[in-house]
Amino acid sequence: MVLLSRATIILTATIFGVAQAQTCPSNDNGQCDFEPTNPYSCGTDYNCAYSNRCLAEAAGFDIEVDCCQAPMPASCGMISSPLLCGTKQCPYANECIASLAGYDPSQCTAPPPTCPVGDADCSGEPSNPYTCGPNNCPYNTVCDAQSAGFDIGADCCQDTRGNTLCTSDISSVSCGPPGGKQCSYSNQCLADAAGYNSKQCCNAVPDGIACTADFKP
Repeated sequence: MVLLSRATIILTATIFGVAQAQTCPSNDNGQCDFEPTNPYSCGTDYNCAYSNRCLAEAAGFDIEVDCCQAPMPASCGMISSPLLCGTKQCPYANECIASLAGYDPSQCTAPPPTCPVGDADCSGEPSNPYTCGPNNCPYNTVCDAQSAGFDIGADCCQDTRGNTLCTSDISSVSCGPPGGKQCSYSNQCLADAAGYNSKQCCNAVPDGIACTADFKP
């Protein structure tokens, strides 16, 4: 990416990999022309790009407070697998880009899932917890889940009710009607606590286990 450091309006490729028009401060009078390339992204959402520390500081940013190390120019795939890295939780689009910014995978974590919140008043509803959607968003009542836009039957699984005493053994089960939505639990005890019984559940393959795609029912 070519940085037009003297322009006030620049098109930046953010560290999330999304190009945005951004008004960014600049005070480049040529004093940074001989500084080595060491890119930083600064400001709100880290959308202001500077090719070196000198330019970022000349624009009025505090490197330690306002900026994240940006990836050095290189080739990374445009796979979206967001990470937050370091003590400042700097955002990067994927592990490759984070590594180019100097971070080790052990310094990064996936951001918390985004869960929708409805505007209905569900304060009078009885507790009946569900997890919904691909991010396993937790809701304390049916009202809360439906207000957030989820279809209880199609999008949600009954969560384990509170005050449940189960071991931490992993013996995964999948529960639900044949041909219908299947809900996964770490063991039968947790499935029972969610309202299922052993006749409604089958042994399941634990997460992270790879199987071949052979079709042999």
